[in-house]
Amino acid sequence: MKMLLDALADVTALIAVTKLFKDNQPQLYDYLLKMRDKKLVQQLVNVDDKNPFVYASGRYDKEFAKPTVAFPLTSGRHGGVVVYDLRYDPTLFVDLGVDGSVG
Repeated sequence: MKMLLDALADVTALIAVTKLFKDNQPQLYDYLLKMRDKKLVQQLVNVDDKNPFVYASGRYDKEFAKPTVAFPLTSGRHGGVVVYDLRYDPTLFVDLGVDGSVG
């Protein structure tokens, strides 16, 4: 029963926070709501016109609190995109060849 009440409290809190966003930052709210559309996300995370973007994933270790700034590298499997986590300095990889050799 406690878990059910905790879940209900979480949902209630999420609704309240969502309402705060909608009332106080309507443009941000509308933008985030639109980003549920896979085609809009594909425009943002575009390997043909590469730009950094904010990315949050449950795949990142919890020590990083999930969000990061990422950079699209190449297309992945099943329509995905391989990204680079810009928390790590990419200059270490600039001079590496495809086989991992320097130069």
